[in-house]
Amino acid sequence: MKKIAFISDVAYPWLKGGMESIEYSEMKELSKNNEVYCFCMQFDKMKKEFYKDNIHYITVTKASSKELYTAKGNRSMKLAMKFARSLPKILKNYNFNFIYANTFPYLHLKSVKSYCKAHNCILALDVAEVWNLKYWKSYIGTLKGTAGYHYAVNAMRGADYYIANSSVTANDLISIGIDKNKIRILSPVISSKKIFKPLKRNTTVTYVGRLIKEKRLDLWIEAVSKAHLLNPKIKGIIIGNGPEEEHIRSLISSYPFIKMRKPYASKLQLYHALSKSLCLLNMSEREGLSVIAIESATLGTPIILPNYTPIPKEVKELSIVKNIKLIPETIVDLASGKVKYKIDKKKLKKFYIDRINPLFNELMNKRKS
Repeated sequence: MKKIAFISDVAYPWLKGGMESIEYSEMKELSKNNEVYCFCMQFDKMKKEFYKDNIHYITVTKASSKELYTAKGNRSMKLAMKFARSLPKILKNYNFNFIYANTFPYLHLKSVKSYCKAHNCILALDVAEVWNLKYWKSYIGTLKGTAGYHYAVNAMRGADYYIANSSVTANDLISIGIDKNKIRILSPVISSKKIFKPLKRNTTVTYVGRLIKEKRLDLWIEAVSKAHLLNPKIKGIIIGNGPEEEHIRSLISSYPFIKMRKPYASKLQLYHALSKSLCLLNMSEREGLSVIAIESATLGTPIILPNYTPIPKEVKELSIVKNIKLIPETIVDLASGKVKYKIDKKKLKKFYIDRINPLFNELMNKRKS
């Protein structure tokens, strides 16, 4: 039995996002055959150390979910530094065969690489996104963005393996000089044994995710409102939380047919709501894999994406991709039955959770290159 450590400043379900959800699924699946630990920050209602779903959680520093983002909606550098400083003091007390570290927010990677070198431990990095220089500059400004880009690229180098969540991320890793032989693509989102049955659909257009600027809820609201003008039965619901919540509430105040709610307490509740929805609409201009899109496809709920979407091709294949001007009409056509949605279930196999153990066994049994 191998000892595996997952390292991520945030953890599901205390922070609900696609990346966190995937890592949680990976930990649960790997814990069937291995000792699995998770080193993360101590969020509200978390004990300092505890077991959950056969995973040994060890928190390294206290944090509030409200502190995670700055007033501008960016991730807090202060918390990232706090996590990076606290991690090595606790990590040094353990011996692991394999460490799987989330790359973001980068500051902790130096100490993780040092630990692996000292303990002859295999290091794999979990990579959801690779930001280019242009995006870094838009995120925190030209000066800080340039420094952040070069720091992040350097921090990601030196691992034994890289687990990319999509073909796009894999290509982005190659573009910054990562050896393609060290990259694997893994997107463990759905169970091959448990597919939720679809329900009778209503006329609700759904958004599920974090409420941040990059998700372009302004464009989402505009598309749903135009669809509502074409067909007054069309409604919208925004499910999520985040730094843009109050701004989004102000945007929908003039649209009584659009509602907001906090994230559901369980996946089953979310799937029940999504399975009844007319469609899932994602207008985001910054997206990694989009776990919710894959889950939506599994439920048989149509996914609508704008043609500028950064979502990878393997998810686009499961979606209806349209020019932004045509999206309201597409929503209405779905409601009337003019547009039919059907996917090839074979395309979902690459997202099955049962791919995790074979891949990790391969990596743990290989010698370091």
